[in-house]
Amino acid sequence: MLEGGTLPTLVRGSHTARDGRRDTCSDVRRDTARDGRRNTARDYLLYVAALLASLTALMLVFSVCSQARGWHPANIWSGWSHQRGAQLSQQASSSPGLPDLPQSDWQMAAQLFSYISQPSGATCRRQLRFGGSPSLRRHGMVVSLEGGQQLCLDPQLALTSPDCLVYSVRNAGDDRSLESALHRYGCEVHSFDGPPRPAVAEPLVPGMPSRARAGRGGAETAHQAALSSEVTLDDLRARAGHTDRQLALLSVTSYGGDELILSQLETLRSVQQLALRLDFTGALPRGERSVKDTFAAFRQRYEQLLVLQTMGFRLMSFDQLDGHGAVNMTVPGLSEPLTSVMELVLVNTEL
Repeated sequence: MLEGGTLPTLVRGSHTARDGRRDTCSDVRRDTARDGRRNTARDYLLYVAALLASLTALMLVFSVCSQARGWHPANIWSGWSHQRGAQLSQQASSSPGLPDLPQSDWQMAAQLFSYISQPSGATCRRQLRFGGSPSLRRHGMVVSLEGGQQLCLDPQLALTSPDCLVYSVRNAGDDRSLESALHRYGCEVHSFDGPPRPAVAEPLVPGMPSRARAGRGGAETAHQAALSSEVTLDDLRARAGHTDRQLALLSVTSYGGDELILSQLETLRSVQQLALRLDFTGALPRGERSVKDTFAAFRQRYEQLLVLQTMGFRLMSFDQLDGHGAVNMTVPGLSEPLTSVMELVLVNTEL
């Protein structure tokens, strides 16, 4: 029989032994975790060192091959650019475009607006939108960017080169986010105010002043001259001293600008990208204007777009606009209505 106090002593002894085993296990776990972290860090450093050694070896091999075979990164990029440009040009030329003008007015309208609203994806592989502000469209309640333009950045186009020259024809007071984005991108931008409603554009005269606005990566020059029936695109280029340079982009979004520029198609042969606002509002039947007059206006646009197609222009993008007096119009052959004001971007595959 145990004397008083013996049992508590034994219990305390067992607790002490158990605590000692716990401390030992904790120390072992800490040492194991520390060793694991050390091994992980060592493996990571070895991996980085092996990767750097592999990259150094590849650079050495490339340098030796460059000297032996005349390779150079610039030559490789230039060759790929020309080869890729030729491939895209061939794809765009062979892609379905605007068919020949049909005799039927209804078929003509269906083909015209089907072509406009369904641009070919083969025309451009690298597209980026420049400028614009958010807008909620009525048709389909789609949030979009309005005011900017979707442009092509394929490497064979001048928009990606240091010699990027842009002309913009807009109404006074219109959104200028496109011009701002393009001269930040590095292009030389010249803007020309279009004729306001319903005033007629002033003729271009020698010595007409211009306003220069400096911009990061380039300079935007706002000219006090406007495209008109008396002043062609060639006149504007001659006045600015750009007759020997290609236009990377011509943007025509002024009121009546589509009618003016499409009546001067020969002046577009040195334009690589054409951004054009088409306004069909005035062609729709209302008042004294009949359906026959509407079809006549559609047919005229059809013929002009056919000429652009023969010159090498292929449709790249299409946007509908809600402002600028646009109304919804129902077009035969299309499941949804289109707005009467729209913007197109066409790429010249012949340059």
